[in-house]
Amino acid sequence: DDTRRMSALMHTWCPQSSATQRAGRAGRVAPGRIFYLYTRAFHDTRMPEFETPEMNRVPLEHTVLQVKSLLSNFGTTTQVLSQ
Repeated sequence: DDTRRMSALMHTWCPQSSATQRAGRAGRVAPGRIFYLYTRAFHDTRMPEFETPEMNRVPLEHTVLQVKSLLSNFGTTTQVLSQ
């Protein structure tokens, strides 16, 4: 959110690739069927083909702070990489 200068979740349609993957699970993992709640035209024209990679969606400083936070639980960078 540029106004508040904070990360925010945005409402978006799932990408075509995710919809295809979910459809592939129906009946394979457990008995089931898939019901699409959108038309083929909507799928083809409005849904993005793929999701934008997280590295392109999230500011780099957010990712760096998250990595530093995770590393603080496991020791220094050198210790983690040497394992």
